Amino acid sequence: MRRILWIVTAVFIVVVAFLWWRTSQPPISLAPILTFIPKHVSIKRDFAAGVFQYEIEMAEGKKWRWTAWLREKGKYVMFEGSLGFFDFDGDGCEEFFFTVDEALWVFKRRESVKGEKLPEQKFPSWFPLPENQWVLWSRIPIGDFNAELIFVTEPDPQQPRKVVIWVEHSSPGGQCLLLSRDGRQLIPFTAGEWIGIDSVEDLDHDGICELILEGHNLRAPAVKAIYKWDGKIYRLWWMPEKRDGHLLDATLCDLDGDGTKEIVALLDLKGAAYNSTPFRALSIYRLEHGRYHKVTQIRLPDWTNFFKWEYGAIASVPASKGAIIAFEFVPPKWRIFVRDLLPSPLQRWWNEWFCKEQYETWWLIGNGKKVRVQSQWRGMKPSGVWGVSGKVVWFDLEGKVYHTVIASVNGRCYTVWQGKPSALMGGDWDGDGDDELIVGEKDKGKLTVFKVQWRERR
Repeated sequence: MRRILWIVTAVFIVVVAFLWWRTSQPPISLAPILTFIPKHVSIKRDFAAGVFQYEIEMAEGKKWRWTAWLREKGKYVMFEGSLGFFDFDGDGCEEFFFTVDEALWVFKRRESVKGEKLPEQKFPSWFPLPENQWVLWSRIPIGDFNAELIFVTEPDPQQPRKVVIWVEHSSPGGQCLLLSRDGRQLIPFTAGEWIGIDSVEDLDHDGICELILEGHNLRAPAVKAIYKWDGKIYRLWWMPEKRDGHLLDATLCDLDGDGTKEIVALLDLKGAAYNSTPFRALSIYRLEHGRYHKVTQIRLPDWTNFFKWEYGAIASVPASKGAIIAFEFVPPKWRIFVRDLLPSPLQRWWNEWFCKEQYETWWLIGNGKKVRVQSQWRGMKPSGVWGVSGKVVWFDLEGKVYHTVIASVNGRCYTVWQGKPSALMGGDWDGDGDDELIVGEKDKGKLTVFKVQWRERR
């Protein structure tokens, strides 16, 4: 009898272990579909624009180019340089604009101003278009400063288009201004020094976009703020209250998959940007009744920062539900102080074990006011390579000696690839609308293309 009981118990344990193993296996895999030796590979990491630019030339001369965005810039905004065409007043005819000679010049087509009396003005020598087809509409002085024009076409077609201009006053700060409907004046709507406009998005789904501004700890009122259109001008809509603490950084992401983004903010609860004894937390703000309100807070180690690339792109990737947030843990100042007191032979050892910056990546998901860390990877940071295949979001994490590709399926994360590549890329290789992972092996001189495949039909 006892032997039968032992056999039944052993079988039960084996069955439970098998079922647990089966459910923990990723439902997808990255399967190789093509391996080849390229003639030329070029990777440009334009961090300031938030993009990777790839170019692969095949042996037979065929070229494959694409651009991968590191961060969302907004769905309804068109970022332009210093010249181009845009319908400023919504009359159906595009105007030509140029920022030169310390001014913003706007020219209209002659047929679009019939019946409107505009004084004839001499065209500047640099005007590149046929003068008999254009007329100078406005010339607005902006001074000898760098300027960035942002053109907003609203989701609601009944809403007027808007032209926002960020003008740099001092490095790295500036002011945001709105171009009036008649194109004759610039109306300032911000106070303090701002680095620029990070993105333009319709956060509350009312058909009108909000502006997400990026600031500097020392000059701006906050490092992030949201401005909302009130019918005439943009006004401040969200910025952490002083009682919440000092805002060190923030990012927007949809934690619960309801289509509305939450604000994930890194705060110093002692209310200072550079505190000798920081007290930091991750705060979640949720949109409720037309305003963002703080709903929960996660305590963090004191010396915590968002991990950033060189030019400030927060290391997060888009997902249908959840967000990837990467942290950088800076060693406390007392450890650095002790290191400087040690003799030279011991400084290297102390620095290696106690003064190195540590990285950690979290997968955050939310359900209403509850937010939890679904997965975390110590010693890993995002490399900026990611892709979307159907409802699957996959992204690469970089460690000291190897890379790990993680896939998110229905809110759960699985490891689908590991290795030591010389280069990683992500993009739609075969034009089917899904992104593939391209892995480079320098020692073998070849590239391998991996495609997401389901292990079983779901």
